[in-house]
Amino acid sequence: MAILGAGALVILLFFSLRDYLSARRAQSSQVRYATGVVREGAIEVLATGTGTVSWSGRYAVGAEVNGTVKEVRVGLGDRVEKGEVLVELENEDLASAVQAARLQLEQARQRLRVASGEAAVDPSGRAEVRAYSPGVVTGLRVREGDQVARGAVIATLAEARELEFVAGVLEPEKERIKPGDRATVRLDRFEGELTGTVAEVENAPVAGETVKLYRVHILLPNPGLLQAGMTGQATIETPGGQVIRSGELAWRERGLVTAPVAGVVTELRVTSGQEVSRGELLAVITNQSLPAELEQLKLQVAQAELDLKNKAALLEKLSIRAPESGTVVALNVRRGDRVGPGSSSELLALASEGEAVATVALDEMEVARVQVGQEAEVTFPALPGRKWGGKVVRVAPEGRSQNGVTVFDVEIKLEKPAGVRAGMTSNASIRVARKEGVLLVPVEAVSSGPRGSTVRVLRGNVPQEVPVSLGLQNDQVAEVLSGLKAGDRVVLAEFNPSGSTPVMGGRPGQQGPPFPGRGLMGPGGFGPGFRPGGGGPAGPR
Repeated sequence: MAILGAGALVILLFFSLRDYLSARRAQSSQVRYATGVVREGAIEVLATGTGTVSWSGRYAVGAEVNGTVKEVRVGLGDRVEKGEVLVELENEDLASAVQAARLQLEQARQRLRVASGEAAVDPSGRAEVRAYSPGVVTGLRVREGDQVARGAVIATLAEARELEFVAGVLEPEKERIKPGDRATVRLDRFEGELTGTVAEVENAPVAGETVKLYRVHILLPNPGLLQAGMTGQATIETPGGQVIRSGELAWRERGLVTAPVAGVVTELRVTSGQEVSRGELLAVITNQSLPAELEQLKLQVAQAELDLKNKAALLEKLSIRAPESGTVVALNVRRGDRVGPGSSSELLALASEGEAVATVALDEMEVARVQVGQEAEVTFPALPGRKWGGKVVRVAPEGRSQNGVTVFDVEIKLEKPAGVRAGMTSNASIRVARKEGVLLVPVEAVSSGPRGSTVRVLRGNVPQEVPVSLGLQNDQVAEVLSGLKAGDRVVLAEFNPSGSTPVMGGRPGQQGPPFPGRGLMGPGGFGPGFRPGGGGPAGPR
């Protein structure tokens, strides 16, 4: 009996151990999954690149004329305003050329004045002679048909409202008479008496007289009836008594009227003794060849003016001015240097602050999605913790080779780039697409094959392969257009029974490296790294 009891116990233990080991084997053979959840959120697609920053408003300043640097008025890093003088040059030859051009212009103008007599000449060569002041025409010297030279006397103009009574006095009388002395004049065949004053006493005697006589000029008002040549007697009041002498009226001349141009007197509009007003037409002189001569002289004046203008402009360029406001970022000139338009290097350079441009290189796959106007975010390793917004302002139409890869330069204009310096290394992320309120699935859950994209969805802890249609994608999430719904648990990775190496994409036999930020869970679990709209711990890209 004891032997039978011991044998039964052994058999019982055997079966118990077998059942226990079978249960353990079944438990250890159960597959484990890392999962994520399909959720609604926002997705961004970014194109990223690295490059350097420069100032879009960089202006190279050079010399436009030859000269020697007389003064450099700015230093490296100085802030200057548009139009401010930066460098002063000197060039004696250029200064002399301007002076010579100014003289040539004056000579050309003088030749024109001489030819035209400063008179208006019509296209037929007709020049008008007009009175330069009011008065009486005396001593008319020409007749119609006369040939006159430029400057020839046409007539004499005299005062219309005043005449002179000229009388001869003896030398002792002359010594007693002074300008300003009162005098009365009685004219022959003229009733009444005229009162005037002594204007002049001549010191030289009248030539040809046997007795020395000296002329005394007495100014008299002209009531309108008096004419030159009228005779009479003057009584001059002096401190030594009266001096009474005979004489005659004469016009008080104001000046000569001359021909402004050479030619023929074709019209004579006045007669001797006629009273005229200022600007009144006296005569017309015609010279048919004069218009062509004047046009040629006018062309010479215009050419001289242009020559002076051009040389003066060159002289002005001896003062090198700032083309725009900005900061001096390069200075390659000093006092005494010989410079000119042919200089191989810039004298200095200005950077217009507020217009920094980051130029980054993108490969041909990424640049295809980049367009002018897209927003970007730029960072600089030299300025950690800071970000600058910007916009794409240019996409290179032609690629270039960089380390054996074709890249395209994309320019991003930065907003308020305070602290940024030209030449800094820049990292740019360009937002090429963004959608909000869409279904998102982690990219680790997506598998691609000949039949398109599929995702393994856990249903009752059993993965089922579901075909999906995808839209935007980045390296974290993909937009789901069809095939999934919010809340679906999708397989990110599958683990073999030993719990060692994960299988990527939830497809057995496809192994890959671990994925940071994803949780390794048992059946029905999901990773903590999935954040709808954020795309993952590293942010959307």
